[in-house]
Amino acid sequence: YENALTVWKPDTAPLEWAMTQNNLGSAYLYLPTGDRAANLQQAIQFYENALTVWKPDTAPLEWAMTQNNLGNAYSDLPTGDRAANLQQAIQCYENALTVWKPDTAPLDCLTTARNWANLEFNQGHWQQALNQYQTAIAAIEQSRRGALSESRRQQIIQESIYVYENAIQAAINLDDIPTALEIVERVRAKRLVDLMATADLYADGNIPPQVQEWLQQLDRLDDQIAQKRQEFQDDSGETKPDKPRTRQLRAATTVSADIAEIERQKQDILDQIGGVDEVVAKLRQVQPPKLSDFQPLLSEKTALVSFYTTRNDTHIFILRPGESQPHCFTCKGQGYKTLQLWLIETWAMPYLSDKTQWRKQMPDTLAEIAHRLQLNRLITEHLQDMEELVIVPHLFLHQIPFVALPINLSSPTGRGAGGEGYLGDKFLLRYAPSLQVLGFCHHRGPVSMSDYGTAENATDDLPFSGFEGSKVAELFKIDPQRRLIGAAATRQNYRELLAQVNRLVSTHHAQSRFDNSQESGLKLSDGTISVSQLFSPGWRFPKLDEVFLSCCETGLFSPSSAIDEPVALSTGFLCAGARGLIASQWSIYDCSAALLSILYHEQRQGGLNRVRALQAAQQKMRQMTAAEFKKQYKKPVENHLKAEKNRLANHVNHEPLLMGVSDAERAVKKYANDKGCPFEHPVHWGALGCYGLG
Repeated sequence: YENALTVWKPDTAPLEWAMTQNNLGSAYLYLPTGDRAANLQQAIQFYENALTVWKPDTAPLEWAMTQNNLGNAYSDLPTGDRAANLQQAIQCYENALTVWKPDTAPLDCLTTARNWANLEFNQGHWQQALNQYQTAIAAIEQSRRGALSESRRQQIIQESIYVYENAIQAAINLDDIPTALEIVERVRAKRLVDLMATADLYADGNIPPQVQEWLQQLDRLDDQIAQKRQEFQDDSGETKPDKPRTRQLRAATTVSADIAEIERQKQDILDQIGGVDEVVAKLRQVQPPKLSDFQPLLSEKTALVSFYTTRNDTHIFILRPGESQPHCFTCKGQGYKTLQLWLIETWAMPYLSDKTQWRKQMPDTLAEIAHRLQLNRLITEHLQDMEELVIVPHLFLHQIPFVALPINLSSPTGRGAGGEGYLGDKFLLRYAPSLQVLGFCHHRGPVSMSDYGTAENATDDLPFSGFEGSKVAELFKIDPQRRLIGAAATRQNYRELLAQVNRLVSTHHAQSRFDNSQESGLKLSDGTISVSQLFSPGWRFPKLDEVFLSCCETGLFSPSSAIDEPVALSTGFLCAGARGLIASQWSIYDCSAALLSILYHEQRQGGLNRVRALQAAQQKMRQMTAAEFKKQYKKPVENHLKAEKNRLANHVNHEPLLMGVSDAERAVKKYANDKGCPFEHPVHWGALGCYGLG
């Protein structure tokens, strides 16, 4: 740079001279050796030299860049009057932001606003920090809107997640809880918000030709994936000898290279669909959420409970009906490492590696979670007179069954006192990926009809699934044409059924993808319906009221990094049009899944809404004695299993299928001969949750 300045002079080549002065300043700013203070003084001098040429009216972008750089130098300067240095830095940042705006220069605006905000945050100037973090957030979101791919959009948020976190903390420190909650909602489930904001674009089926062609390409690629899976994949269930049969196919953590390539092509097409003009125009209309948007979502006696974990703590935001100000309950010390990483090590990893051990330690783990979240105190101070909670989890709290968290029902103080029970006993519970997503469900309006359909035992290896389907069909007098049983449960038939009914009971296998959650899916007789399909505009069912997913892991996903982006079958169906649904957080047993579904649908047929029906079914399930099971279900189930044997006798794959029926017969005897309540462990009833509207 000094060599260049022997040629470029301020009077003959002013622009080149100014650029080199700026570059020389940056070299000294980042020079790791020598006297740090002297280096910074040098940097300041060179930046000020550049500013003798670059002026805001003639070279605004270069002037703003140098102002930002000069601010960085003053903010780091360790000598002289520290307060004066910081004030000088602030003035420089403020100057730069007169040129760099979130909508015209988002990346540059983000850089300067973030620098200024960090300076104020480190000084404990919470209001000034919050103001600048909010400017930075506006720039982040403008950058995200301009990104061409979903992976780049996620990267933008991931790289700036601490901006949101610091803004939330600054607002809490100011006791500005409404702003803190609004910022929490700005960073939640952003991809899902985008999808639901544009979900009604093609709800009437009037899809532009180019988009139709892309959707046809997606269908062809899904057909290719289904064919390749048939060629080589072992689709046997997870069940081992002497273990209860589950409704989960072996979870895929990796796929073959050719399937991975097809999945990449699918994402490319989805990115193209997300970039068409009408979609972009719709997304630009989406406004940041406001507290006033949330109150209409809360009926009388219903409170919002929203979780957010920062580096140091977990904050729980409580919004009660009729109150203009939310409250913040902080679990001190339960930060990202102490809570979220602990959940990975104690809950998520054991579930993947050793389900027997995971199940064994489940009650103790859930008790520890309730203790860490201080649920007894939270209830006493904020929720005592509430009947229903809308829970918005964060990161790995999405995997936790809040219904099965133990609390003290009669004595709210202390741990382990009398009146033991579960959170699901005291409150009706439902989950939401974010309040914005819940708002989209709310604004869809009610569905007056209750036409039911079922998809049952698509692979013919879940004996209790057929029993469940027949009982639900009896309860609601379902037309046989609307029952997809075994081989009839194809992807196309399933799609057509979704367009015909308002409520669907889906009872069969599902498969999780921990490496690519948008390719998790429902396993039908001829392939898989994936989350990515449900997210696409070709799958829109505006009259869909309820989906009951009596399958494994349909509400389960694994967060990536610190981004809270719930991508699961549950959110896929919300995106596709469902007002509410019932989904599972883990691998559910064939027998207990069928019983819980039957109990739930009996309550629904009796007139209860989703959350009340699920609460009643879960309580009945865990309190059911072996004698009650034997009296009510043993004979009907045995008759069903006998009919299954006859039906499967001529099946091309009859031997393993008949072994499944024999396993089911042994399970019936085991539960009927239990000495107590065979389904009282939370693993039998705690997995299911209500998502969306109740």
